[in-house]
Amino acid sequence: MLGLEKAGDNLLSSPLFTTFTKFTDAYHAKNLGIKMTTNWIVRAHYTDFDVAKMILAAEKLPSAQSAGKRMEGVLFKDWMQSPDDAFKSLKLDQVEPSMLFESPMFAYWMKFMDDFHKSFPGKNIPRTVLATTYKDEELVKVVEMAQMNPNTKDLANKFETEVLKQFIFAEKQPINVAKLLHVNEKTDANWKLWKKYMQDYNKYHLGGITT
Repeated sequence: MLGLEKAGDNLLSSPLFTTFTKFTDAYHAKNLGIKMTTNWIVRAHYTDFDVAKMILAAEKLPSAQSAGKRMEGVLFKDWMQSPDDAFKSLKLDQVEPSMLFESPMFAYWMKFMDDFHKSFPGKNIPRTVLATTYKDEELVKVVEMAQMNPNTKDLANKFETEVLKQFIFAEKQPINVAKLLHVNEKTDANWKLWKKYMQDYNKYHLGGITT
């Protein structure tokens, strides 16, 4: 690939990559039936993990942001088939729960999940990787710890929403989630959060019945 392999994570910001893109775009325009797009070639040579690193590196450079967004669009489109595959492709299933918020790949997966839920609102994702990789107690504890840190609080709140969605899809009864959230009465810190969980659970599984 014109020696582009040497560019590593900075592939998308390389001047040679710009030249390569112009060539492949021109070729593809004349040969629409042949898989010869820039993004297809890059993904044929690199893993999704490596491509994600390139995209994250490109986000920091104005000159490479357009190429990064273009590559991200292709990556996210493929991942839409299975968020679990995205999680594993980013090697997050190998990360200890206490270290999730330290990983830039975790923030990137959360960005993808935002897009996923916008594209498929309310879609049931049975037995997600979150449920099979981590214990419920671990997930709740990780969220609580991250919410105490100003640097990770916003991401933690988003992840909390994601975790509770997965609990709903996994049919975890509100009474059991109340125990996880340490909710016993209305004065408890997570009462409103649990109340919303119960309402969302009932709406999804019981047609909107609330108590």
